[in-house]
Amino acid sequence: MLGCRQPSAITVTRSRLWLALMGQVGELAELFQWPPADDAVRRTAAEPLRTRAGEELADVLVYLVRLADVLDIDLAAAARAKIEDSAGRCPADEHRGVTSRRAWYSVRPSSRALDS
Repeated sequence: MLGCRQPSAITVTRSRLWLALMGQVGELAELFQWPPADDAVRRTAAEPLRTRAGEELADVLVYLVRLADVLDIDLAAAARAKIEDSAGRCPADEHRGVTSRRAWYSVRPSSRALDS
């Protein structure tokens, strides 16, 4: 959690932000490391995991936004562009319910075929 460990503007470097972001993602992943994946939503609905997951997600968000700021990236614009790109490459109607990459590739033509 960020708490008192939040880096000051003076000491922040890109590499420290990368490491801090990865550390926070690791703390979030740790919450879900051992429970079965299909049980994660049910378990996260109950306390204390719900609060812990919210805290860790908030930490990830804070570091991600700070890193985008340091790198001078408009995070909202980048997210919109990514969503638009994904919608064009992966139409929801064709991929709804597809859970594996192998199945996804069997539905989608290869990128090499598109380049020809």
